[in-house]
Amino acid sequence: MDITIRIAESSDAPAVHTYYAKLLEEKIPYIRDNPTPSIEDEIKFVQNFVDGPGDLLLALDGTTVIGMLGIERSGHYQESHRIHIGISIQKEYRAKGLGTQLLNEATEWAVNNGIHSIELEVIAANPAVKLYKSLGYNVVGRISNGFKVNNEYYDVLHMQLIL
Repeated sequence: MDITIRIAESSDAPAVHTYYAKLLEEKIPYIRDNPTPSIEDEIKFVQNFVDGPGDLLLALDGTTVIGMLGIERSGHYQESHRIHIGISIQKEYRAKGLGTQLLNEATEWAVNNGIHSIELEVIAANPAVKLYKSLGYNVVGRISNGFKVNNEYYDVLHMQLIL
């Protein structure tokens, strides 16, 4: 495995599209069950990160996207010290340290960009909660029945890492 993590570029949209389509096929309850986006929608998705105040980190095995972490930053000056992240990893690469690597890269990005708070939302039953806690994230809120999958409700945790 030749794993690299880097910031996405506009030209990565087709590889992100392939990755996300494969991720959606898993039908795991921890991500939104969206229809596979068109390549045009994926181009817009990647371009929004390229042009915006955040970034999209890609984990690659060679040239294949195997994970990603989106960093969203508010453009408003009173919230510009906070980022919200979302992470996903392809099934066969989970529980092998890639999540830790991506989260550490996001923390480094945050430090380099003057961020004070990294925040995320996660279904309380997601095994990744243990990883977030091990990296210093704290539960700062809970939304009861905040996510619905197949007529089952799941609590959502709001977690935060103060830098």
